[in-house]
Amino acid sequence: MDFSEAERSGFIEAFVTFWNQRSENDRTDAQLRIDAGHILRGCKEHFQSGVTRISRIGGVVPVDKRQDFIQRATGLLSSPTNEDFLEQARHLV
Repeated sequence: MDFSEAERSGFIEAFVTFWNQRSENDRTDAQLRIDAGHILRGCKEHFQSGVTRISRIGGVVPVDKRQDFIQRATGLLSSPTNEDFLEQARHLV
C-alpha cells in the first residue's frame, strides 16, 4: 500500500464487509474498523523511500535536523503500541 487515503479506506471497508458476511462475526462495524486499523500496514520500503525523499527537501527538513528526522520517522515503524506510535509522531511533528 502507498499510504493513500483511498487505499486505506478501501482496505478498511473491505475488511468490514468480509467480516460482516461471516456467521461467527460478533463485532460491530465500529469495532471492525478499529481492528482493521490495527492490522493495516503499509509497504515499509515505500515508507522509507518517502522519508528519504522528504528529508532531502531543505525547506521541509533543515539540513542540520535531517538525521534526527530520519531516525524519528523510521522509528515509527517499530512502535510497539498505538500510544507509542502517536507519541513518537508528536515528537516528529
